[in-house]
Amino acid sequence: MALNSENAASVARAESAADPQEWVARLPIWRNKVVVRQLAAVFVIPLLFLALVLAIVLWPPVGEQFLTLLKIVGITGGVYLVLMLLGTALIGLGGYEMVYRLDERGIGGRPHGRTAKRNRIINTLLMLSGRPSAMGSGMLAQSRQAEYVAWRDVDRAEGDSKQRTVALYKGRRAVMVVACDEAHYATVLQRAQNATR
Repeated sequence: MALNSENAASVARAESAADPQEWVARLPIWRNKVVVRQLAAVFVIPLLFLALVLAIVLWPPVGEQFLTLLKIVGITGGVYLVLMLLGTALIGLGGYEMVYRLDERGIGGRPHGRTAKRNRIINTLLMLSGRPSAMGSGMLAQSRQAEYVAWRDVDRAEGDSKQRTVALYKGRRAVMVVACDEAHYATVLQRAQNATR
């Protein structure tokens, strides 16, 4: 009888582990090192591309031409930095609320609550702006609201127990940062680390 109840308990645990799990958590944008690195790359890469194009156009960049190149890149970088900080502050004010769903095949997330509403409003305004670049940005942002990573695509997982976040990597690239509540942090980290073995 005791053996049967132990077997029943282990079967129940296995079934509950296989069941999809959902939770809502806030992703701290400015305190997460992976997100900050990605924002830095989004800032630096276009500026490097601009500097390269200007260097080609102004070749050879010597004397006054070099100063002009630096001024253009500096002013563009300053404006871009202010806009990026304002946009990130507007989107991530108080954290970025996400709902996650974990199952045997992988993990997915999408904006939740006020974050989802704010994203829809901003993306709709961008699409209705009439400016092609803003419209494209709005459509691209709206299409990328939901993200999903299959466990087979995860090479490495890094956990941050203080922030209760798990960063999932494919090679050197972070493909997803998962914010967890207290109940799901250990499960997500263990599932991700098991997938990498």
